[in-house]
Amino acid sequence: MAEDSGGDDFLQQVIIIIVIVFLILSALTGYGFNVLSSSGEGSEPFSWKNFSLSSAFPVGSISLGDDVINKKDLDVFRVPAVQIIGSQSKREVGKPIEGPVDANGYTWWRVDYPNAPDGWVKQSNLTDYVWGYRAINIFPIVFGALTPFLFLLSIILFVLIIVVTVKTNRLYELKQKKLELKLSQTLPQKISEEVEKENESVLETQEDGQKKQKEDEHDSLFDILPTGDSAPQTQDVHNKRWSKVETLINSHSVNDWKQAIIEADIILDEMLDKMGYKGESIGDKLKTIEPSDFLTLNQAWEAHKIRNRIAHKGSDYVMSRNDAERAFNLYKEVFEEFYFI
Repeated sequence: MAEDSGGDDFLQQVIIIIVIVFLILSALTGYGFNVLSSSGEGSEPFSWKNFSLSSAFPVGSISLGDDVINKKDLDVFRVPAVQIIGSQSKREVGKPIEGPVDANGYTWWRVDYPNAPDGWVKQSNLTDYVWGYRAINIFPIVFGALTPFLFLLSIILFVLIIVVTVKTNRLYELKQKKLELKLSQTLPQKISEEVEKENESVLETQEDGQKKQKEDEHDSLFDILPTGDSAPQTQDVHNKRWSKVETLINSHSVNDWKQAIIEADIILDEMLDKMGYKGESIGDKLKTIEPSDFLTLNQAWEAHKIRNRIAHKGSDYVMSRNDAERAFNLYKEVFEEFYFI
């Protein structure tokens, strides 16, 4: 569970970083900054203004005939401070052809632009640092052009995060299934060992009672009882059945090899039932399994197909020793993945 929590934290950090970067980029493009600007020569009076960061760029020393560039979208007047005749966009370059003129508390220049309208504009909205201003605006221009691609990339990233989260949960569920299956195999073995110990304790108690009554019977009984390593061990049912498969596959009879494959396929069917896979046949159950949940899925399919050839062709199916051993090893890989043998 700790690993899953770490993965979720990582995804959250990635999302937070993306949001922060997006906010920074938005700020650099000049969207939505309310800044208190101070008044001064050639600037607007003290007031709250909604402007981009680039609008704080210095005006410089404007001269007639030199290039200037707009620091923001601005209004163009027929005469200084009187009658707006149009507007010019941010980063538009023009040439002052008249001015400066002071009017209504501002300094004005008459600027000739490549495209109409031409007229009087406020000095505070201009700068003669044309190349410098273009340089600091390279990033906003590029980012504005890439915004659609970044939006698409964000969608793709979001989908990938969902896919990774789902796959992580599926892998965790698979680990839980494997663990439960392993416990289901080891627990009966432990119980059988405990039962065997209790049986041995009962036998010892009976022997002590018989010792007081019949010394000779005790001796003979003691001689025939299995003890230590020679005592019979209770094996798991699946191990017994797999031992039978191993015995058949080691035989010199082709019929025994075929019987071994059929028995192994029956064990596979039982394992799939215990893992919760539904279907009328083994093939139907295998079709419902995700490859990421069942690493030996291909081995299970290949082994089951060999069993089908045995069942359908019967005595007409010619099985070689190599085919029998291959099928046996395929089943073994499947069972060992889920601790079924």
